[in-house]
Amino acid sequence: MKNTRIVFIMMALFVCFGSAFSQAKKKPAPKKKAAPKAISVYVCTDNKDKTFHKHRSCGGLNKCSNEIKFVSSVNELKKYKRKSCTRCNK
Repeated sequence: MKNTRIVFIMMALFVCFGSAFSQAKKKPAPKKKAAPKAISVYVCTDNKDKTFHKHRSCGGLNKCSNEIKFVSSVNELKKYKRKSCTRCNK
């Protein structure tokens, strides 16, 4: 008698909560990658320079002996491995 009650209770619990457990196993939708941000900065191509500049007229670019290149994407800026200029990015 006790065994049938236990079986009945377990079956009732499965019917009530079984659908909730099966729905919890669904995988979330994959996230879409964001497009790279557009920027506008200037980089001195000299190896001595370690910064990128927001303005072409920044005093930090006066020391540049090589070409000053305009960079318009974050991926391109990562190639140069430069930090932000403290003069023009305040």
